[in-house]
Amino acid sequence: MTPLAVAAVLTILAGAVSLVVWRRRSPADRTPEPAGGPVPAAGAGAGATVHPGPDVEVAIRVDMDSSRHCHPSSAIGPTPVEVPTPGYHLYLRIVSREPQLSVRIALTAEALRELPLGQAEVTLHAHRIEHVQPDFEILLDGDPPLVRPTLGPDGAALHPDVTLPLVVAPGETRVLLLVPLTRSKSLLEWQLNVSAATTERQQTIPIPQRITGDHGWVTFRPGGSAPEPGPSPMSNHWRPYAPY
Repeated sequence: MTPLAVAAVLTILAGAVSLVVWRRRSPADRTPEPAGGPVPAAGAGAGATVHPGPDVEVAIRVDMDSSRHCHPSSAIGPTPVEVPTPGYHLYLRIVSREPQLSVRIALTAEALRELPLGQAEVTLHAHRIEHVQPDFEILLDGDPPLVRPTLGPDGAALHPDVTLPLVVAPGETRVLLLVPLTRSKSLLEWQLNVSAATTERQQTIPIPQRITGDHGWVTFRPGGSAPEPGPSPMSNHWRPYAPY
């Protein structure tokens, strides 16, 4: 048997849909196009991590319509970075290359460090992402952060048929939609860990991400009260400022 190998491709979309990895479809059909190979990371990503191998292919796509554009500083730089705000869409595409064994996929998250947001402008993209119900929420403010099924108002899972660990049959492709959530006003660097295991082999790959809970929007009310921070009124991010 060859050692377990997992390929991770981090692709960031900042206002356009990648025709190399994905084609935009309706919420009912989120099956991606086959990947054409590793795609360089940009925008909110921290770089592409690639582990070539035949057993499992994992691809990440980020969709957002509201973010912060951070100018270079002593902590951030040497070039500007774009940081998504809470509730952005993180698509996880998993393709099993195993000929015989099922692959079990587990997800965990780590909050790595917080950096000062510094001088950051609000960025609104030309397109709006679709309003869809994600499979899992990533609560980054927990200790440790929690990857949990998305809950409805009654506290029940919105997609009870999608659970972790996710079992991917030989040759099967599965797509998960995750949404990271935080109230951190800093630039939070965090990491999604994707663990792929069969009965014989196991490997975990880290996928670095950035996020900030500072949306850059405030609401003024009559009476001279202090402005209240809030999310972009033009964004379809999932629960960007709701209690969780």
